[in-house]
Order: sequence, then C-alpha cells, then structure tokens
Amino acid sequence: SELVSNFSGDSNAETLAVYSIVNTLTQFDTVKEVQILVDGQTIDTIGGHVSVATAMTRDEGLIQ
Repeated sequence: SELVSNFSGDSNAETLAVYSIVNTLTQFDTVKEVQILVDGQTIDTIGGHVSVATAMTRDEGLIQ
C-alpha cells in the first residue's frame, strides 16, 4: 500500500515499476501471469497511468 500512496512518478516511471515486478516474476517457467494486489485487493493502477486491474504478462519490449 505504501507504493501506491507514495508513488509520484510519471507514466514512464510507473510502467517501469510495474514491469520490473511482472518481468522479474515471469522469468520463472512456473509463472505465466502476475496479478498485483494491495492488501489482498485488486487495484486499478499504482500511479494513475498503467492498469494493473487484471493479470499481466511479460513485456519483452521493455527488457534491454
């Protein structure tokens, strides 16, 4: 919940934050999608720019 309440980045920062989590977890063969929950509840977004309301898959385009 602190990430959501203290997030002050722009859309690029939010995209990188979200996909840092998603891409890290989906590097394992047993993880295909990641659902971000806050205090056990789904949320729409972390900072108002990127939807995290549904399970997310890896985005290879963000990996350099």
